[in-house]
This record gives sequence, C-alpha cells and structure tokens, in this order.
Amino acid sequence: MAVSKELMTTTLSIEVESGVDKDGNPSYKKKNFSGINGDATPEALATVADAIKLVLANQTRYTLVNEISMLENNAYLINSNLIERRKKHGILITNGLFM
Repeated sequence: MAVSKELMTTTLSIEVESGVDKDGNPSYKKKNFSGINGDATPEALATVADAIKLVLANQTRYTLVNEISMLENNAYLINSNLIERRKKHGILITNGLFM
C-alpha cells in the first residue's frame, strides 16, 4: 500500500517570556504566526523569527515550526482496475461501497 504525506499547514511559534513561576523561573507563552509557506527553508524561517524577536518587548526562548500533514493512500487496486476514490468524513467511498 503506497502512502504519502501531504503538508497542510505550517505555523511559526516563538516562545515569549510572560512572567515567572512560583520558583522564580521565567514562564513562557507561544506567539503563533500562521500562513507560513511550507516550502520555506529553515534559514528563511530563522531570519523571519529573528526579525520578529527584534520588535518584541519581552525576552524569547525557542523558535518552533509546527507542521500539520495528512496521510493519504495514493491508490487502491481492485481486480487490477484503478478505482476513483473520494473522501467523505474520513471514509473511502467507491461506487457506493465502503472500503
């Protein structure tokens, strides 16, 4: 069975200091930036993150890239015929039959 991974969305997150915890250690919240091009290189993402960090008032910690992908079966073969497939609520329906 051939399975592929299709990138759906990419989000850039920067952890920004938001205060201190009960032990006096810094605590952080994530600032998320959506609409990131999935083809962006790590270098390009780091450049953008560094530019954003320059205008933030608080200290920052980590820069994260969150990618959401969908796993998809590429083709289904029955009796050596390629079947057209459609997705409906995560169920494969072929000619009215559930697979």
